Amino acid sequence: MAALDLIAERGLSQVTTGMIAARAGVSLRTFFNYYPNKEAASVGHPPEFSETAVHRFVTGTGTLAEGLADMLREQFTLVAARHDMIEQLLAQVRRTPELLLPLEEAMREHRDALARILRRRLVELDPADATLLADLLLAAIRHAILSRPADESAGLEDIALTAVERLRRTGTLLAGL
Repeated sequence: MAALDLIAERGLSQVTTGMIAARAGVSLRTFFNYYPNKEAASVGHPPEFSETAVHRFVTGTGTLAEGLADMLREQFTLVAARHDMIEQLLAQVRRTPELLLPLEEAMREHRDALARILRRRLVELDPADATLLADLLLAAIRHAILSRPADESAGLEDIALTAVERLRRTGTLLAGL
């Protein structure tokens, strides 16, 4: 939040890592333990998947769609707590194209974590297929978020259900190829 606030106030080019560290109340050394630069600090890290939710998914006996929906609902609960920060990040990314690359890198890390989780449940799944499935799931989530009406009163957790259902329907279509 410190990085996003400073960028909103001054613009990315006028913000230094020292300013971000000072605003966050940490030393510059601590800053660099977590982020390589101000752009990465501005994007931050997506919340990690809850180990409890991952365990339920990996050991689940229901369908893959049910397990994914359950795990993602919990993930969106974590994301909902950071809603204001996410909105501010998206606003800054729209105004500051230099933040696109670190945002894409953060999303790749998130995709890779999801692919590893998928392989824990589907142990025979080829790593490339796990990555593709994770990419498709994240694309379905993006689509569910972007296609949701602005006045939608349903919580972010419902996005997980919508995304998994769309992915399931797409899988059914693809199975017919």
